[in-house]
Amino acid sequence: MPAKISTKDLSCWILVDAGKKGSENQAIGLAERLDWPFTLHRLDLPCLSSRKQRGAYVHKLEHSSPYPNIIISSGRRSQPIATTFKKRHPEVFLIALLNPLMPLSLFDLVIAPQHDRLRGPNVLSLRGVWHRVTREKLQEGVRQESFPQLRRPLLGVLLGGTSKHYNWTHTSAISLMAHCPPFLPPQPPRFRVLYETLLSFDKKGWGVVILPSRRTPSWLVRDLQRQTADTSILIDKGTGPVNPYLSVLAAADALLVTADSMSMISEACATGKPVYIFPLAGASRKLSALQQSFCDAGYARPFQGVIDFWTPPPLEEREIEEKIAERVMRFLSRH
Repeated sequence: MPAKISTKDLSCWILVDAGKKGSENQAIGLAERLDWPFTLHRLDLPCLSSRKQRGAYVHKLEHSSPYPNIIISSGRRSQPIATTFKKRHPEVFLIALLNPLMPLSLFDLVIAPQHDRLRGPNVLSLRGVWHRVTREKLQEGVRQESFPQLRRPLLGVLLGGTSKHYNWTHTSAISLMAHCPPFLPPQPPRFRVLYETLLSFDKKGWGVVILPSRRTPSWLVRDLQRQTADTSILIDKGTGPVNPYLSVLAAADALLVTADSMSMISEACATGKPVYIFPLAGASRKLSALQQSFCDAGYARPFQGVIDFWTPPPLEEREIEEKIAERVMRFLSRH
């Protein structure tokens, strides 16, 4: 490999669907881990864009700078744009994140979770999904930590919300809780199981901090506020000057994560702390496989009403990162 190729010589574009924050964070996380300088392009084309529309969009991108020698593409709308650009500029190394739902041969590298079960000479599989939680960022979260008043041990609760497979509504709440701990009342109204779980830890003397996400229904947050009004439980809605997410990951002694988000589970497991997955009915085959793989490998456990402390290995993908860097540099040395 020529010595002239170094990180300083690289220029990476990230092409993501506009509004898809999860896809965006995954792509940025990969670029950050490999120390690639990147430019973010959020694409707002319709999913079923025509060849003419894609060509016009690529033409617009061709006049952007700095010009890339690597493209990371993530999302249904971004993949056709990325592959069109690649056809015009074969010297660019094209990476697809997740299953691109297109012929894999159109990409130089496809990086997908193991549960996608993609196979091919240009496919690398990882256990979870890429994210931006690193040791350095967790240390930053420790410095920003704003929960010194809370009791210990501290339970961090990460709430997801409505998604393709989980519809967190008043009428569906009972079915969502169908797989929850058997020691609680059957068929609880709304999210009573969740409320009872958090209240029980507060009564045991634990500190509890709840972090809703953008997808968490507002009615659920209001219900939680009513249920926890006379307790020491803190609900941080992220309205302060600092995003509390990293602080929660850094400060918590254990993490309870709702089962609807691959990203949240992956990020929680990256902390090396005990992670419990709060089960929900309605999981897709992929999400169920992901959760099972995390539990089988000792990164997480299904929540069954009790939290024990153990020391799981932090979820890292160093080997895959090295393989990605090696393939990129080998490709660029030939172009």
